[in-house]
Amino acid sequence: MATRSTTSTMTADPFLAAQVRAQLWWLDTRSRVADRLRDERGDVYSNTIMIAIAVVIAITVGGILLYKFQTKAEGIDTNTPTGGATTP
Repeated sequence: MATRSTTSTMTADPFLAAQVRAQLWWLDTRSRVADRLRDERGDVYSNTIMIAIAVVIAITVGGILLYKFQTKAEGIDTNTPTGGATTP
């Protein structure tokens, strides 16, 4: 009875090994990106709130300035006396 060497059939296919490594790399990268995005969610919400507060303050200051300019403009006298036509 002849014995057969099984070492040639037990070696891994290099294409399969590369595919498995690529899949493992993909899963690792995907999980790291998901973890990074999950960590920044609180920062996004706080930045949005800060921007909204800044916009409200800017609109309020703009409204106050507009009111002051309008009241100042209403106080300007536009009825200036004219000397009329001069005759020689």
